[in-house]
Parts: sequence; structure tokens; C-alpha cells
Amino acid sequence: MIVRAFGKIYWYTPLLLFIAGLVLWMPAFADPGSSLVHLYPANAPLYKLIYPLIHQKPLLFLVTAFLLLLIQALMTDYLASSAGFTDRYFSLTGLIYLLLLSSSDRMLSAHPIIFANLFLLLASLKVFKAYSKEERTLEIFNAALLTAIAGLIYMPSLVLFPVLIISLVVYRLFSMRSLLASFIGLATPYLFLGTWYVMAGTLAERMDEFYIELKPQLVLAKFIDTWGKLSFIVFTAFVLLATLRLWLVFAADRIIRVRMQVRVLLSYFLLSLLAYFLAGGYTHLHFAMVAIPLSVILSVFFYDIGSRRIREMAFYLFLAFIVAGRFLFW
Repeated sequence: MIVRAFGKIYWYTPLLLFIAGLVLWMPAFADPGSSLVHLYPANAPLYKLIYPLIHQKPLLFLVTAFLLLLIQALMTDYLASSAGFTDRYFSLTGLIYLLLLSSSDRMLSAHPIIFANLFLLLASLKVFKAYSKEERTLEIFNAALLTAIAGLIYMPSLVLFPVLIISLVVYRLFSMRSLLASFIGLATPYLFLGTWYVMAGTLAERMDEFYIELKPQLVLAKFIDTWGKLSFIVFTAFVLLATLRLWLVFAADRIIRVRMQVRVLLSYFLLSLLAYFLAGGYTHLHFAMVAIPLSVILSVFFYDIGSRRIREMAFYLFLAFIVAGRFLFW
């Protein structure tokens, strides 16, 4: 029933997403103060601007984060369909994205990644559309610019820049002109920021804040009990199955453009996973960034199942696992 309801985009699809999100985020709305992120973002200058305001008005920014989540869910639907991964009326991608970003109580907050994801999704749309656009240099510049802005909110977001370079190689668009456009786009926000620091006389002090703390031991530290580790293994196995099916089965009989998009998507997913080691104290929230490529991969998995009954059963198992993990393990 759920897959059938989200199998096509209807006028009530955003309403269903809103209701599902409201149910999942109800504990946070009941006690907004408990959802605050208390880790100070030293290397995220844009998030630092609103960090004090979030603590002064937690409910207002919680509502803002929730609305951003709904917008991003619709954007992931568009990303999956416009890149050729799903039918243009298939809306399950957005629901999966919403579920992934609501799979832990710790993610029900106005954390930096939920703001960075907006710019990452805008950049991702341009990366996946660069192949078919006439003004490719402008699209490449804009994708790099949006990635840089996301990096000023959550630094590991910069992993999308290597994905952009990989996409240029995969799409056979790699040239000195495109490479220069990408680096100029990436550098532009940092040049403005550096100019502001120079004018304020705080450049040396601020430069010391742009560090990356490598703490690989934190990646699995949250799975402290046996059931938590077991649920992690089961989820990893399912994601691996969906990824292999996308690569070996789905892409095999698709046109060249879609096969190229699959390679870019898989590189995006792999690099976002590797960025876990750059997340530092935000390791417990970094999954929110991984959810962008992962939601597309999982939606393709369900989309490509021929039998409607098997598709429904598979999704209900996935939904039950997410809900159980939310309240029991994570």
C-alpha cells in the first residue's frame, strides 16, 4: 500500500510526506530543547552565525529544519527521476530520504548537515545534469560554488567536489576550461570569507579553526551493544545488496547516459562514506549526508523489483527495520 501510494506523484504526496515526517519528529517537537546540538562548530563559519540563535529559539529552528527536510525529500525525488534512475512520477525516494534522516533521535534537530544538504542537493542536481546541459561550464561552476557553501556549513560536504571532477571524467567533459571553472567556483566563497577576515584583522586566528580532526575510532563507537552492532551489520548487508544490484543488474540494460549516472552516483556514495573519517565529533550525525546518494540507491532497488507484492513486502521490512532501529538500537 505504501509503495503504491508513493509509486507515483499525486497531489497529496507532499501531504503524506508531511504527515509521516510529523509523526517521526513528534518527540522533538514535544521537547525542542532536548534536540539541541551542543557541539560547537569551529570549522563551519556559516553555521556558527546561526548557532547562538538555534539555542535561543530552539522551536523556531526545529520547525525550520523540519521544513528543510520536507523540501529536500521532494528534491531527492526530482534528483532520482531527472537523472534517469526512476520514473519521473516515482516518489518513493523522498520517503526513503525522510526515513533515513529520522532514523535516530539525534538527527531530529537543527544540526549543520540538514542545512548543508540543501546546497548539496542543489549541487548534485547540477552534477547529474551537466551531461545534457549546453552551458556546461556554468553548471560546473555553480555545482562547485554550491559545494563550497555546503562546506562552510559542514566541512565534510566538500567531498562532493571530487565527485564533480569524477563526473567530468565519466561524462567525457574533462578539459582545462571545465577544471578551471570548478576550482574557481570552489574558491569563490572562501575568497570572500578570507577577504572579510582580513578586513576584520582575524585571518590568522580564523585559519587555525579550519582543521580536520581525524577520529576513525568514532565511526563504530556508537554501536556499543550487541544488538546495535547486529543491526548495523544487517543494514550494511542490505545496502551492499542494493548497491551491487544497481551496479550489476540495473545498469546493465540501461542507455549509456544512465550507466554514466550510475558510476557518478556510486562514487558519490563511496566518498560520502569515506567522509565519515573527517566528521570528527559529528560522526553520529554524518549519516544525514550519506542519505542523499543512499536514498537514491535504495529507491532504485525497490523501483526495479518487478513484482508489486514482493516490492511491498521488501519495503515493509525496510520500514520495520528503520522504526525498530530508531526506538531500540540507534
